[in-house]
Amino acid sequence: MGVAFNLKKFKKVYFETSASASFGIYNRFKAVGSKHILFGSDSQVVSPIQLEIDKILTLPISNEVKQDIFYNNVNKLTEFCRK
Repeated sequence: MGVAFNLKKFKKVYFETSASASFGIYNRFKAVGSKHILFGSDSQVVSPIQLEIDKILTLPISNEVKQDIFYNNVNKLTEFCRK
């Protein structure tokens, strides 16, 4: 978690959730906020996709934050591709 706190000052640094334990994802969220976390999976290599999804769905965070992690953040990052 120390790395996340140190990198928080960099506005263009993002973290993804693949192969992370739920508590690690939650601690990263507390360190950097929801706008810098992207859903990721190493599905079929590390764990099934549903397990990766459930890690986010079961976190004690709002549905709005979950939407940021699953969709809004990557949508914002790739906005320039659609122009």
